[in-house]
Amino acid sequence: MASVAGWRRARSRQRRWRFYLSGLVRFEAGHAEVDLRAVTRQDIEAHAAQLRGQGLAPSTVHIWLRGLGRFFEYLVEAQRLLVSPMSGCDGRRPKSCPARR
Repeated sequence: MASVAGWRRARSRQRRWRFYLSGLVRFEAGHAEVDLRAVTRQDIEAHAAQLRGQGLAPSTVHIWLRGLGRFFEYLVEAQRLLVSPMSGCDGRRPKSCPARR
């Protein structure tokens, strides 16, 4: 039984990372001319507004931005960026997002 539970968690993790990666690809597609090192907090906020304008639910926008934030955290940890453009962004879960169990 333990191996089945572990397999399910691994599959869930794969789906989550695919979802995060799709958010990153979507961000990059809208900002192809921008070097990631030059992305500002205003760019992130404009992207979030664009996602909301497309009719995405607040919880979906939150998840996409969380994935984008993780990516920028990685760039900082890998010393590709000095600071994440996501630092200082309001990362609170929207009220429409259910609490994590």
